[in-house]
Amino acid sequence: MEPWHARHVAMDIQGDESSGSLVDEIATTLANEICGSRFHPGERILHQDLTARFNVSFGTIREALLKLERARLIEIIPRRGARVVRLTLDDVENLMAVRCAMYPVLARAAATRGTDDELAAFEQETDALAKVMRSNASVEEVMQQSYRAGARLAQASRNDWAASIVRSTVRQPNWAYSHRGLETRKERLEAARLWHELGKTVVDRDGEAAAAAADAMVLRSIHAVLPKLYAEMDPGGPPARDRLEVFPALQATAKGKTRQRRRSS
Repeated sequence: MEPWHARHVAMDIQGDESSGSLVDEIATTLANEICGSRFHPGERILHQDLTARFNVSFGTIREALLKLERARLIEIIPRRGARVVRLTLDDVENLMAVRCAMYPVLARAAATRGTDDELAAFEQETDALAKVMRSNASVEEVMQQSYRAGARLAQASRNDWAASIVRSTVRQPNWAYSHRGLETRKERLEAARLWHELGKTVVDRDGEAAAAAADAMVLRSIHAVLPKLYAEMDPGGPPARDRLEVFPALQATAKGKTRQRRRSS
């Protein structure tokens, strides 16, 4: 089955007016390959290779690459050609901050607005995700199932604006970064527990508990991924603990929890 994020990349690239054209088909194929890690961040994409591969003109490939550039999957550099976007630490932090803000919105909306059938479909996907996370499945399988669960959550939320924002953060070539939070058995089991909790609270139609569960799920990813990236991408920088203390999404969450404790006391 095609990954959820790849399917939405395809729809965003094609648009409504010219869907089905040869340019769209090539752009969609390349988008799916970028999001599926056939092409890696920073890797060059050569026009001549693509013209030979798809047996089309240089102009057709150029139009397809321009679509990918508008989708922020590649960058076209004058006199150097195209390459897959390489995210910086700031980029990754910003993407995670957006997801940290949006997933609780989707979860609360799904719990309160989703139909019974939509919530049942979401629960089925979260159960499947928890199962694959506890198994010996590859990281690729785990990530694909997590995207399917996310698709069901977005569908049940009936909040197209928030879902679109989440899709745009997934659409970035960040697979090579986000999967770093699922490398160990311990990380997978904790992620499985949190996804299961999210599924349960949404199906129970407890909006606030669902939002809190979504918040915990994204925060786990932040704490699992960012320290690894700090060590690899900026080894001479401040310690990960210091960076996380000033990470905006974590600060906002901490303030929110403090306000909740004050209201309940």
